[in-house]
Amino acid sequence: MFVDVSYWEFDDLPDLELEGAVAYGLAYGQVLGSGRWSVLTSLSGWSPIVDGADPPIQLGIGVSRLVRFDRSVALSVGVGVTETAPDISIALGWRLGL
Repeated sequence: MFVDVSYWEFDDLPDLELEGAVAYGLAYGQVLGSGRWSVLTSLSGWSPIVDGADPPIQLGIGVSRLVRFDRSVALSVGVGVTETAPDISIALGWRLGL
């Protein structure tokens, strides 16, 4: 399980007043079956930054496959919940042991 919270104080722009924002992320991962597969679900977002605009919020899911004891491949997909978040994001990763 992962929990991340941070606060960012923005300086106002000449024509736009910005609010200080709290960024957050929550994730939960689980190893499946024999341990070769795992899944990770996540929620990330921000508190409102600009009056009248929804803050970005995104849901994600990822899967990982252990190829060898020191190598794995992973694919994750994120979907925006609000209009200010990306509609979709895709990540591909490869872990190598050193």
